[in-house]
Amino acid sequence: MSTRNKFVGKTCLSIALTAVLAFPSWAERLDPARSVLGENEDIHVSTHFPQTKTGDLYVAADVAGTIYFLNELNQWVTTPTPYETGQTYSGTKQINLGNTSGIGPGVYSVLQIITLPNTSNIFDIRNWIGGFNGFGQTSFQVKLPSQITGDQDNDGWADDDSNHDGFHDDDSNRDGQHDDDLNHDGFHDDDSNHDGHHDDDLNHDGFHDDDLNHDGFHDDDSNRDGFHDDDSNHDGLHDDNSSHGGSGKKQPD
Repeated sequence: MSTRNKFVGKTCLSIALTAVLAFPSWAERLDPARSVLGENEDIHVSTHFPQTKTGDLYVAADVAGTIYFLNELNQWVTTPTPYETGQTYSGTKQINLGNTSGIGPGVYSVLQIITLPNTSNIFDIRNWIGGFNGFGQTSFQVKLPSQITGDQDNDGWADDDSNHDGFHDDDSNRDGQHDDDLNHDGFHDDDSNHDGHHDDDLNHDGFHDDDLNHDGFHDDDSNRDGFHDDDSNHDGLHDDNSSHGGSGKKQPD
């Protein structure tokens, strides 16, 4: 579960608000300076405020299922604590989240929200300035091999993170994992040899061989869930490929 969904799980939201989550408009961006990090690297983000806001700024991270908050002393604590209080925000703000030296390997989601001043319950969306539109989120991949991060050129970004927001292009729920990585091991479900490429990516360009427009999805994946339209059991194979022989491509009639 992503940090965003954990926050939402703590709020008493109506069905209508819950439905909005499926199509969030990220009006406030939280952009990492680099999203793929190694040992002893500083972690920097830039948060962008398209409209001027005054309130309390919270910065949180998901670490092994626990939500931590960055306080004004740049310490991470488990008690909901604002990073800054009673400030006015506009334009771009740089935030230093610390260093990777004391962090274990993994994928870490980071978010920011601004609440009304002196809010007693930050998990109540009614206290968020801008609601979900004021919610910024990104993720970092720390000390992981390039087969998992997908950063083959060592530029600090996954090769399939075209907009540099910290998420794979095929991570529609923004949990830091590929949509077709059901066991969250860092590899596509159809990457049987764990080389960081789909089994049907023979030229290792980062895309399925049948992804002609390079949008990260099979050409016959109309709902963009990471699976072929005729893969009803989501095993990475077409339904009529009973032999499971090799490529997983549809066999001729």
